[in-house]
Amino acid sequence: MIRESLYFRFNGKDSREFSLLNVSLGEGLYEEPLTGNRVIKKQQVPDNPIPYVIGVEREPMSFQLRFYFNQGFDDKLIREILSWLDVEYYAPLSFSSNFDYVYYAMPVDDLRLIHNGLKEGYVELTMECNSPYRYSPVLSTGWLDFTHENEPPPPYDPCKCRLCRRVEYVEAEHELTIDNPGDFDIKPFIQIKKKWDGDIKIENLSVFNQTMILSNLKDGEVISIDCDKEYVETNLPNTYRHNDFNEVYLSIPYGRAKKIKVIGSCHIRIDYEYIYK
Repeated sequence: MIRESLYFRFNGKDSREFSLLNVSLGEGLYEEPLTGNRVIKKQQVPDNPIPYVIGVEREPMSFQLRFYFNQGFDDKLIREILSWLDVEYYAPLSFSSNFDYVYYAMPVDDLRLIHNGLKEGYVELTMECNSPYRYSPVLSTGWLDFTHENEPPPPYDPCKCRLCRRVEYVEAEHELTIDNPGDFDIKPFIQIKKKWDGDIKIENLSVFNQTMILSNLKDGEVISIDCDKEYVETNLPNTYRHNDFNEVYLSIPYGRAKKIKVIGSCHIRIDYEYIYK
């Protein structure tokens, strides 16, 4: 929880580096934001007092924070804190009570310094998140070696060699598992380093008929696939792979040991986050 935490991490830095402590003012119980605001989308029809519910629109989560200067402050420290907190992009924010919950947030409205005139006081600000949800730290499979020992043979041409028997070649197949204890499907970020020219297929064995296919890849080519933002990039100059991609993006459902099969010779890395309500 946010209020009970003494310190926090934001944008890669710890609040203890600036002698800041997370504090709450007032008496009694703590008040915590659990979700962002919810708006019910409705359609009213004539002669019916009960509207049709179309869905629920969720707004990004926001919360107010107060950070106390444990050892006082001076002008130099204030400049350092502004440089750290006053960002124009969503940065990871987590609290000491549980660093496994990460918010992507940035300040909105103004940052206020409340003090007693003796260089003692606290900073007050409001953080707004990029979504209504919390996330885990980024997890990764690391680079996995799914390469084949031998180069695949060239395509068989019966016109050039009618008496030769085609060399039997079995494409490399490997499986990996990913756990998803979160509340929503994981949409991972995938990187592939191709070994030998050819195709790569990634089959989601936990979802019916979800197979990602990348064709005509080159030896040594590095492909990046963002399954959340739905884009594909290659490291080859002046090359676009959307025509060599079947536009299927992986989505890993809730549960343990969700299996993924990789067909083709490559090194592969999968980065992902759990998403929590």
